[in-house]
Amino acid sequence: MLSALFQRSGIDVRDVPFSEQDPNWKHLITQAAMEGVLPALNTLPLVRQFMAGAPAEIQQILVASESMNAERNEAILAEAVHAATLLNDIGIQPVALKGLAYLLTSVYPNLGARYLLDIDLLLPADHIPKAVTHLFQNGYFESESATFLPFRHHHPAIRRPGSPAFEFHHQLVLGRHTRLLPPALIFARARPLNYNGANFLVPSPTDLANHLILHSQIAHPYSDRIFPPLRALLDLAYLQARFGDQIDWRDLARTYKENGQSATLLLHLHHAHQALDLPVPPTIPTSLPFFLKLRYKRRQLLNREPRLRLIDPVYVLMTLFGRRLRLLPLLLRDSSSWLHLIRLLGHRHFYRNLLR
Repeated sequence: MLSALFQRSGIDVRDVPFSEQDPNWKHLITQAAMEGVLPALNTLPLVRQFMAGAPAEIQQILVASESMNAERNEAILAEAVHAATLLNDIGIQPVALKGLAYLLTSVYPNLGARYLLDIDLLLPADHIPKAVTHLFQNGYFESESATFLPFRHHHPAIRRPGSPAFEFHHQLVLGRHTRLLPPALIFARARPLNYNGANFLVPSPTDLANHLILHSQIAHPYSDRIFPPLRALLDLAYLQARFGDQIDWRDLARTYKENGQSATLLLHLHHAHQALDLPVPPTIPTSLPFFLKLRYKRRQLLNREPRLRLIDPVYVLMTLFGRRLRLLPLLLRDSSSWLHLIRLLGHRHFYRNLLR
């Protein structure tokens, strides 16, 4: 139902079956909240069309979700402006990432449509110590542990009391996948943007799309879900609607192919097409090769029947070992982390979370 609403209402498209006579509002609200798109529902013309016949509490939920999220995003933007202004004072222009970049560039139809969790900023690695020190001197503090700091792709979250948290990234992922979107390339192609007196840099449309796919499929593969949440797909739909042919899909296809990740790109775009009827970019093959079709059908099966993941060897291998073992060589080279690692292995939550 959610996919049909977004297909019919905003992002283009062909006629998709949808129960217009008797929408299951309770199910719709629950699923939208789980998928992180509840604030966006009230922006859809098709939803507003049905609201006259919806129960009063449903109407209130939809309106309140958007308006309250707009207030929350205003607070997040104000905090981003405050932090960026402090950074500007010491000669640093931060690169806005993900949701913050979407709001700054008006990717979504209004301020309340896109839910933000925190503020992500990209800085050159050698600028981060100076930036952190300056913010500490202006009332900020680390809001989470700095354990394994050398092995993260961002500094621990920083915040002021009562304000949204933000992270300083020095790269977008760890290991060899950094070659898919090197920080130096983002800085070279980023465009300046002034928002309420604060100077930001915003990644190029191509880099915004690349980071979205990289974040969804590699940095956070959502292994417990198999597929990324609808919000990530909706981000891509609105990015394409906002920037159109400014996104260089030919360049992205070449980058992913050169780094042995063509399947990652093709499967993500195929899923976006299946879920939202998002048109496949003209430079991308419209049909999957036979082997990738099998991989996609496997994803569908594991998403539909989660219990099968426990006996799927690829899923178990990648979940138990893939992401965690990437850091093992780095951990072994730094003896200061060994004691904490031993303690971590003694906690029940470590094993309980292995298959998440």
